[in-house]
Amino acid sequence: MEIRSTSYQGFRFRYALEGKGLPLVFVGGAFQAIDRLGPLAEHWFHRYQTLLIELPGFGQSDFLPPDYGFSFTAQCIDAVIRETGLNAVIMVGTSYGSPSVFHYVATHPHTTQAMILGGSCRYIDRLMEYQIRWMLWVARSHRAGIFPNVFTEIMCNTQAATIPNARRIQQVLMRSLSRMDEQDREKFIANSQRLLSSKLDSLPIPVPTLVFTGEYDLFTRADRLQEFEESCEDLQVVRLSDADHMYHLEKTEETLGLIDQFIDERVRQFAQSA
Repeated sequence: MEIRSTSYQGFRFRYALEGKGLPLVFVGGAFQAIDRLGPLAEHWFHRYQTLLIELPGFGQSDFLPPDYGFSFTAQCIDAVIRETGLNAVIMVGTSYGSPSVFHYVATHPHTTQAMILGGSCRYIDRLMEYQIRWMLWVARSHRAGIFPNVFTEIMCNTQAATIPNARRIQQVLMRSLSRMDEQDREKFIANSQRLLSSKLDSLPIPVPTLVFTGEYDLFTRADRLQEFEESCEDLQVVRLSDADHMYHLEKTEETLGLIDQFIDERVRQFAQSA
């Protein structure tokens, strides 16, 4: 995979473009650098013309101050799509990446075929605000040994006994987070502040939309997925059984199969009948 660099309004960020077929654009969550997507990227590269975007504030891309909102990151997405010449894209956003994708689709519906959001919600409720502010306090306190525990306790539901490999996935995530450096910490703090001030606009989303998360998600709870009915004219909601916010690690094949099936049924069939 060739990772390229570009910039928008002075902020440098990374992307990769590979594969053939329908154009799929992916923006991942916090700590999902584009060179660490593993089986997700490999699967998509074989099925789609896949554009992976690591926005400012992520991975090795530049730090993005918190006063730059998700409308700005949506403009960054637009800049890369224009640079690569893609059109009629399928937009996929997960967790922290989903607000940027939502804003892009809301403002560029004519260049989008479909939208897929995983681990997402329309606004920050009181429980989420408490969780984010607790993680922020720990991150700001420079207590490196505590942050991995706090983050994984919120994102991983180890109390649901039926989630496959829940404890192992939590331990792997904790080891990865323990290697955070000062730059990673500052990016996480700015991204969390940006999240606290965000709310997905009630602009209409006219394209077919899939929203999903694990049934045991403690952060972007499954019972909140119906909130997207307010904006999405053609909405499919799925709760992945025996999974939480880490569904992509716990149920990798099921997650990829869900996305592929949605694209096959809602995008390929439409293209063939047009």
